[in-house]
Amino acid sequence: MAKETFWPEFSFGAWMWLCLTCVCDTLTCATSVVAFQSDTSSFLSLLAYASVVYAFLVDRLLFHQSMNGVQLTCVLVIFAVTVGVALYRFN
Repeated sequence: MAKETFWPEFSFGAWMWLCLTCVCDTLTCATSVVAFQSDTSSFLSLLAYASVVYAFLVDRLLFHQSMNGVQLTCVLVIFAVTVGVALYRFN
């Protein structure tokens, strides 16, 4: 029978990136609660689309997944629209 481990065997650097991501996610959850209490939820919902960019970067840099041009184009379009609307809203 094959030996199964509960924890994946990632490198120390991968575990540090994972821990940093957990801290950032916890901060995001906490600030989301404050934003919803301040009634700025529409702007917060817009920024939630930035998670697509973070997911793409994690897949590429941490997990070394290959991406094709269509996926990269879609990520860049989502990021550009999100940043564009955010800048428009601040002006």
